[in-house]
Amino acid sequence: MKLITVKSATATAVTSLTDFDLTATDADDGTGDQSDLPFTYHADDTADMATQVAAWLTANPTFQISPYSAPAPTGDDVDAERDRRRYLQISVATSPTGTFPIDMDAISQLNIQGVATAGLYLASAAPSQTTVFRDANNTSHNLLPSELIAMGLGVQAYIGNLYAKSWALKAMSPIPADFAADSYWT
Repeated sequence: MKLITVKSATATAVTSLTDFDLTATDADDGTGDQSDLPFTYHADDTADMATQVAAWLTANPTFQISPYSAPAPTGDDVDAERDRRRYLQISVATSPTGTFPIDMDAISQLNIQGVATAGLYLASAAPSQTTVFRDANNTSHNLLPSELIAMGLGVQAYIGNLYAKSWALKAMSPIPADFAADSYWT
């Protein structure tokens, strides 16, 4: 494949003009299939097309590379940020034990749901019985049924807040470019 011309080029998210996406026209290789093709140029790339692009750019010094313009965030981007935040470690407060960190990976969330449900039963059947719970720092806590329930409610409040914040962001038009900033989620 031989390069004929570079038709357009846009800088990539890598803020260097040595890396960019471009549309080039390749020469007919005898099959009559001359066509435009997308290509990402990297200055340190030694592939044949990159060498041809570098030579073409040198021969055409006035060619302009359009500045990078990040795509507008979508609702899917907001959902991905919400889901990322859902699994971040959080702190919960229970009384009388106090505040401690908990893991929020999927398995930990299921375990917390289970101990909170057990807390609901124990609150009436054995309100002074304690259940051992190990926090994110591997510290054991002997929690009363009311504390197990408080922990479950804390997790639910955290996740519910994330969903509410994501809905508010998705309702904005346009969605702010910095939608992942903590200020939108706290």
